[in-house]
Amino acid sequence: MGRHSVVGILGKRNSHGKYLTVECKDRVDHLVDLIRKEEIRPDSVVFSGGRSGSKCMFSEAGLMKDYFEGQVDFPSDRIYVDTEARDTRENIANIAGYIRRMGIPGEEIDFALCSSDYHLRRIEKVDNSVRAESCLVPAYELGIKNIRYLPAPYTFRDSKDPLQRLQANLYEVGHDLTVTQILMKHAGLHEGAGIPPDAAQEFQAGLLRISENLHFDRLTPEEQRVEYVGLQALALLSPWNLFLSTLSRQPALNQDNRNVLGGGVQLFDHAVKLLKGLDPDEAA
Repeated sequence: MGRHSVVGILGKRNSHGKYLTVECKDRVDHLVDLIRKEEIRPDSVVFSGGRSGSKCMFSEAGLMKDYFEGQVDFPSDRIYVDTEARDTRENIANIAGYIRRMGIPGEEIDFALCSSDYHLRRIEKVDNSVRAESCLVPAYELGIKNIRYLPAPYTFRDSKDPLQRLQANLYEVGHDLTVTQILMKHAGLHEGAGIPPDAAQEFQAGLLRISENLHFDRLTPEEQRVEYVGLQALALLSPWNLFLSTLSRQPALNQDNRNVLGGGVQLFDHAVKLLKGLDPDEAA
């Protein structure tokens, strides 16, 4: 038996569950485009994503699968649908479960993940920084050695609508800062852990990107509301700048610094949640 190519395509939060979100459509379109161009030839495709709430009519995975089958001719018996996953960690764990049930050794699997570019960037950065916190651990445990990323362009980033573009930029920063958030929690809980220097630098870049989007000359009340959310997040995050920069120069944190991280991480979490709450896909 030769190598077996599996593509896992990740869903995202869909609060209504009635139709495919713009981002999920973009992810499927990207995979379809790669298949048509023969840049990838998957033997199996796994769609992963459950219902985001009790009011959702359909799962993310089911909606993506239906759309995919309408776009490309692909054997239905090689399509798998995970309707249980509620977040990225569960996405990949459940996809790994489907691969395990295929009965093919991990060493013979060529595994690729398809999602929005900012989403895959976050997954890769955490995997490179702290393997113990990586969402990819279930795949590695199967014996899969290399994982290919298939990043779909984030449509809203270049939207012609000023409000959507503002929301998208702040929302994307929220996802980028999730990497710092995960590293902070890991360092606060594990003796001998530290903050990588590049994480502190990326945190500073995130703060700068937030401030660059706050012009305070918006014309519409909705744009002003979004800017105010960005300002709230900036106020919560800014005090961490010098502290994280200092910690990044230490190979391991002492107990006092770990206590500070543990005590203040809730404020950091709240700021990231504010930014992620600006998802333009929810209003599209």
